[in-house]
Amino acid sequence: MHHNLRASEGSAVVGFAFVAPLLVMAFVAVLTISNIVRQETVLSAACAAAVRAASVADGNTSQGMTAAHTVLRDQGEPVNAVRISWGFPVVNGVSEIHVLAQRDVSIPWLRKTFTVSRTARAVDEKSLS
Repeated sequence: MHHNLRASEGSAVVGFAFVAPLLVMAFVAVLTISNIVRQETVLSAACAAAVRAASVADGNTSQGMTAAHTVLRDQGEPVNAVRISWGFPVVNGVSEIHVLAQRDVSIPWLRKTFTVSRTARAVDEKSLS
């Protein structure tokens, strides 16, 4: 009977040896995905703040950039890692402000880097008067 107990303990160790790496991989994958979602959320907030500030300031991109940088700093993101670009299309006679924020995100364990981007747009309020 003692021999069967040792065999089942060994079987449990072998089973754990197979399952443990899968659990670790799943945990790392969840952390990586949550980090990417966080990056997207921060970029969305920065875009929204930038386009809102620029819209109220009659298309002034410097106020929009200041608003975006404030959001990024508040979230602990490096401001210089985010690329922000502006567009000012006219749609049906109304000027709009478009903001695109992009950031490269690296996943070291996959040896991959990809770009996360978010956009926001608003009507330039001076075009309404």
